[in-house]
Amino acid sequence: MKKTLCALVMGATAFLGCSGKPNSPPVITSTPPKDIVVFTGEEFSYDVKAVDPDGEPLRYEFERRELHELKFSKDPVFAISHSFEEGKLRWTPKSQEYSSKIKVKVNDERGAYTTQEFDVYVVHLSRYINFAQHNLYVAQSAEFLEECNWYEAQEKAHKEKARIMTLKEYADFLHFLDSDNVRDGLGNKLSKKEVEEIKNSIYDSRYKESYEWIDAAFEKKNGTFYLNQNHKFIDGKLTPNYSEILKKTFKSNWSVDVEEWLTNANSQGMPRQDAPQDPRTARYIEFLAPENNNSVAKMGIRKARSGYLFAILDCNADPWKSKSSVVRLVYEKR
Repeated sequence: MKKTLCALVMGATAFLGCSGKPNSPPVITSTPPKDIVVFTGEEFSYDVKAVDPDGEPLRYEFERRELHELKFSKDPVFAISHSFEEGKLRWTPKSQEYSSKIKVKVNDERGAYTTQEFDVYVVHLSRYINFAQHNLYVAQSAEFLEECNWYEAQEKAHKEKARIMTLKEYADFLHFLDSDNVRDGLGNKLSKKEVEEIKNSIYDSRYKESYEWIDAAFEKKNGTFYLNQNHKFIDGKLTPNYSEILKKTFKSNWSVDVEEWLTNANSQGMPRQDAPQDPRTARYIEFLAPENNNSVAKMGIRKARSGYLFAILDCNADPWKSKSSVVRLVYEKR
């Protein structure tokens, strides 16, 4: 009796059967969609197309392993495989299931097979706020990233198939938190305590020093500042999708009332030029206008040399400087 010979080539395994005739592995001809994001309750679907060079019937399987587990495994072992008929892969993530690597496996009847792998990012909407004004889902909790600069924060967001808010979106979001109708992505209303905790983590000076990066970069060209935003990675380079001349804004190094800023912010999300200066109201922030070329925006709590903590909107931040910072992920609604 002849022995069975097995060879693994480019994700495909072929066998030489007892008849001595080579058995070619199936060929997957379809390509999975890119940047797959599935919201709570949604079904992910992918119709796998494959052919067998030998004309044999095919059997389809898929295996799943959560991405956070793969970070700690040098030799990942996928979950138990599940068969699916006619190449129609359907998966609706449950509440305890998270972003995963999917492996599709197509087998012929003599044991040869081909595999294909891709990632599916799962967004649990109970952890996000439905921000209808800008058609976004905004994370209730920002993720702490120690020693993370602005570029690394952008990279972190895009790896999660998300992004961070522009300055206008950010100002409108803070204003929205002052309303009485803040709901999560499933429609459940957040309690007053839950909303206050979100606001306090952003600009309550009783909290420790930290910053939240904002998708706003200020570029000086021919003596004029431009606001660059909606950044995306194109061929590995972070590139703004939108750029416009920066409007005149509030005087730098002065404090501005939070309610005044959020209620009357200009079209770019900045405090208006004629806002009252140094109000010292119950809720105010320090403001730094762009002064240096290629500066960026961040919102947070700064510690003075005296040890005093104060809230600040800093639009003159160094994008390369690493500080204790957070990134708040947002996903665009479909």
